[in-house]
Amino acid sequence: MSPVIRISLIATPTCFVAGWGMKETPWISGPLFLGGFVPIVVALGVYIYFAIKDPDRLHSDDYQIRRSVLDMIDAKAGAFHVKDVELADIANPQPAAKKPALPPSTAPELAELEQLEGGRDD
Repeated sequence: MSPVIRISLIATPTCFVAGWGMKETPWISGPLFLGGFVPIVVALGVYIYFAIKDPDRLHSDDYQIRRSVLDMIDAKAGAFHVKDVELADIANPQPAAKKPALPPSTAPELAELEQLEGGRDD
Protein backbone atom coordinates (compact mmCIF):
# COMPACT_ATOMS: atom_id res chain seq x y z
CA MET A 1 0.00 0.00 0.00
CA SER A 2 2.92 2.34 0.34
CA PRO A 3 3.05 3.08 -3.43
CA VAL A 4 -0.45 4.59 -3.22
CA ILE A 5 0.60 6.75 -0.29
CA ARG A 6 3.80 7.82 -2.06
CA ILE A 7 1.88 8.83 -5.16
CA SER A 8 -0.54 10.80 -2.97
CA LEU A 9 2.31 12.54 -1.17
CA ILE A 10 3.86 13.60 -4.47
CA ALA A 11 0.84 14.33 -6.66
CA THR A 12 -1.38 16.15 -4.16
CA PRO A 13 1.02 18.97 -3.18
CA THR A 14 2.20 19.26 -6.78
CA CYS A 15 -1.35 19.79 -8.05
CA PHE A 16 -2.18 22.25 -5.27
CA VAL A 17 0.97 24.32 -5.84
CA ALA A 18 0.47 24.28 -9.61
CA GLY A 19 -3.18 25.28 -9.18
CA TRP A 20 -2.20 28.13 -6.88
CA GLY A 21 0.48 29.23 -9.36
CA MET A 22 -2.08 29.32 -12.17
CA LYS A 23 -4.75 31.17 -10.16
CA GLU A 24 -5.04 33.86 -12.85
CA THR A 25 -6.44 31.28 -15.29
CA PRO A 26 -9.35 29.57 -13.53
CA TRP A 27 -9.93 27.04 -16.31
CA ILE A 28 -6.47 25.59 -15.50
CA SER A 29 -6.29 26.13 -11.75
CA GLY A 30 -9.71 24.58 -11.06
CA PRO A 31 -8.91 21.15 -12.57
CA LEU A 32 -5.48 21.22 -10.91
CA PHE A 33 -7.03 21.78 -7.49
CA LEU A 34 -9.56 19.03 -8.12
CA GLY A 35 -6.77 16.78 -9.40
CA GLY A 36 -5.00 17.23 -6.08
CA PHE A 37 -7.89 15.51 -4.31
CA VAL A 38 -7.97 12.51 -6.66
CA PRO A 39 -4.94 10.66 -5.14
CA ILE A 40 -6.34 11.16 -1.64
CA VAL A 41 -9.73 9.77 -2.62
CA VAL A 42 -8.12 6.83 -4.46
CA ALA A 43 -5.89 5.98 -1.47
CA LEU A 44 -8.86 6.10 0.92
CA GLY A 45 -10.91 3.97 -1.47
CA VAL A 46 -8.17 1.35 -1.74
CA TYR A 47 -7.74 1.16 2.04
CA ILE A 48 -11.49 0.88 2.63
CA TYR A 49 -11.79 -1.82 -0.05
CA PHE A 50 -8.99 -3.93 1.43
CA ALA A 51 -10.21 -3.33 4.99
CA ILE A 52 -13.49 -4.96 3.98
CA LYS A 53 -12.39 -7.61 1.47
CA ASP A 54 -8.89 -8.69 2.58
CA PRO A 55 -7.61 -7.03 5.78
CA ASP A 56 -4.43 -9.13 5.84
CA ARG A 57 -3.08 -7.17 2.88
CA LEU A 58 -2.92 -4.05 5.03
CA HIS A 59 -0.36 -5.62 7.39
CA SER A 60 3.40 -5.35 6.94
CA ASP A 61 5.39 -7.99 5.06
CA ASP A 62 7.06 -9.07 8.30
CA TYR A 63 3.69 -9.69 9.93
CA GLN A 64 2.45 -11.68 6.93
CA ILE A 65 5.55 -13.90 6.93
CA ARG A 66 5.30 -14.61 10.67
CA ARG A 67 1.60 -15.34 10.37
CA SER A 68 2.11 -17.77 7.47
CA VAL A 69 4.82 -19.59 9.46
CA LEU A 70 2.49 -19.92 12.45
CA ASP A 71 -0.33 -21.11 10.16
CA MET A 72 1.95 -23.79 8.66
CA ILE A 73 2.98 -24.93 12.13
CA ASP A 74 -0.65 -25.05 13.20
CA ALA A 75 -1.61 -27.09 10.11
CA LYS A 76 1.08 -29.68 10.88
CA ALA A 77 0.64 -29.65 14.65
CA GLY A 78 0.27 -33.43 14.92
CA ALA A 79 3.22 -34.21 12.63
CA PHE A 80 5.97 -32.77 14.82
CA HIS A 81 6.47 -30.94 18.10
CA VAL A 82 7.65 -27.35 18.16
CA LYS A 83 9.17 -25.97 21.36
CA ASP A 84 7.24 -23.16 22.99
CA VAL A 85 10.38 -21.03 22.97
CA GLU A 86 10.60 -21.28 19.18
CA LEU A 87 6.95 -20.24 18.82
CA ALA A 88 7.58 -17.23 21.02
CA ASP A 89 10.56 -16.28 18.86
CA ILE A 90 8.43 -16.48 15.71
CA ALA A 91 5.58 -14.48 17.20
CA ASN A 92 7.89 -11.85 18.71
CA PRO A 93 11.26 -11.73 16.89
CA GLN A 94 12.42 -8.71 18.91
CA PRO A 95 12.62 -9.87 22.52
CA ALA A 96 11.93 -7.47 25.34
CA ALA A 97 14.95 -5.59 26.62
CA LYS A 98 16.42 -7.04 29.76
CA LYS A 99 17.16 -4.84 32.71
CA PRO A 100 20.88 -4.19 32.98
CA ALA A 101 22.66 -5.64 35.98
CA LEU A 102 23.95 -3.23 38.59
CA PRO A 103 27.63 -2.48 38.29
CA PRO A 104 29.71 -4.14 41.02
CA SER A 105 30.75 -0.79 42.50
CA THR A 106 27.16 0.21 43.39
CA ALA A 107 26.05 -3.16 44.80
CA PRO A 108 27.54 -2.59 48.31
CA GLU A 109 26.16 0.96 48.35
CA LEU A 110 22.71 -0.38 47.46
CA ALA A 111 22.88 -2.93 50.28
CA GLU A 112 23.78 -0.18 52.76
CA LEU A 113 20.90 1.96 51.49
CA GLU A 114 18.45 -0.91 51.89
CA GLN A 115 19.66 -1.48 55.46
CA LEU A 116 19.19 2.20 56.27
CA GLU A 117 15.70 2.26 54.77
CA GLY A 118 14.73 -0.96 56.53
CA GLY A 119 15.66 0.52 59.92
CA ARG A 120 13.35 3.55 59.58
CA ASP A 121 10.06 3.69 61.41
CA ASP A 122 7.39 5.22 59.20
